[in-house]
Amino acid sequence: MKICDQCGAKNATRAKFCSSCGAGFRIVDAKPTLSLNKTGESDGATFDSDSARLNEAAAKLGAGLWSALVGLFAILRKIAAPAGRLAWRAARDLFAKAVAPPRNWDPRRPPNFLYWGLIQFLVFRLPFGVVGIVFATLANVAKEEGDLELARTRAESAKNWLLFDLCAGVIYSVLKLTIFA
Repeated sequence: MKICDQCGAKNATRAKFCSSCGAGFRIVDAKPTLSLNKTGESDGATFDSDSARLNEAAAKLGAGLWSALVGLFAILRKIAAPAGRLAWRAARDLFAKAVAPPRNWDPRRPPNFLYWGLIQFLVFRLPFGVVGIVFATLANVAKEEGDLELARTRAESAKNWLLFDLCAGVIYSVLKLTIFA
């Protein structure tokens, strides 16, 4: 509570002008003051403290920001959840189409390890991958000629060489990173 210096009227703490005479209040750095009871002892109450006002303003600002953040998340959940479900379904269907066998797929047909061999050769650069690529190519040639049994045996050889290349490449990479680094 502020008391006017001109007329002695009591005014609100945040008043800038006196409510009865209209005189302006001086702007003074507010320091916490202790109120004294009738015996002259302090009751511990503080008045017009800048830090108290700052704390109050910060608390209100924090509460307002928190409310805005909660509201924003609620709006985003309403908007993004259906879009996320649609995106998830589209990705799932796309993946299912990618891994599904083609309609003209023949289970007796030998597998093709050529792509696996090329990727491994690019990653590890070991000669075993080249042997696997050669056997995969020979398996493809035998398949095109119609000799499925020969194509299966060559594809099996390609797979074995590529597995050996994979193991050797992993061991070489680990040794290169740990010992030779």
